Amino acid sequence: CETVDAPIAALMEDLDQPEDLNVEPPPPPPPPEETQQQLKYVAPEVVDSIKPEEQVELLTAAETMEIIQDEEVVEVVEVVVEVVEEYQPPEEVFIIVEEMPSYPGGEQALYEYIYETIEYPPIALENQITGMVIVRFAVTYEGNIDQATVLRGVDASLDAEALRVVNSLPRWRPGKQAGEPVSVWYIVRIQFTLESI
Repeated sequence: CETVDAPIAALMEDLDQPEDLNVEPPPPPPPPEETQQQLKYVAPEVVDSIKPEEQVELLTAAETMEIIQDEEVVEVVEVVVEVVEEYQPPEEVFIIVEEMPSYPGGEQALYEYIYETIEYPPIALENQITGMVIVRFAVTYEGNIDQATVLRGVDASLDAEALRVVNSLPRWRPGKQAGEPVSVWYIVRIQFTLESI
């Protein structure tokens, strides 16, 4: 059976619409109840946030650089405590050393101190006792006077006065041996004389 292609035609007819079909649109919905808050515009208030006691100091560029340069980078430094043994001088008291002990101001100042400090004992003065007292003492490694003794005496009163004056001597510069301070023996001769009036 053969199929024949036939043209298809569509006809549009003007159909009359009934007049009662024209319906008016429904009325718009009523506005919603007033549930929205009304926002009131408030103008911003300008407040100075810096209190008078907190005035900011404005720095110049040069001052700022000085501050930056003054800030140092702190490095963590490990502290190593080294135990140094305290100097232990020899117990021996030397007679002669490389550098002998010296009185502050020299030997002349030493004899001036003795002359100004010594007091003639009244009993020796009354008995007109005179003579030279030789006193030996150690100038310690710290410069102090130690172990003062009378090597040759004249009278008990004169000997005691000579020892008193020697023991009152101020600190000396200690003697040294091989660059280290050591104790050294020292001898002074104190002459007690009376002048005739």
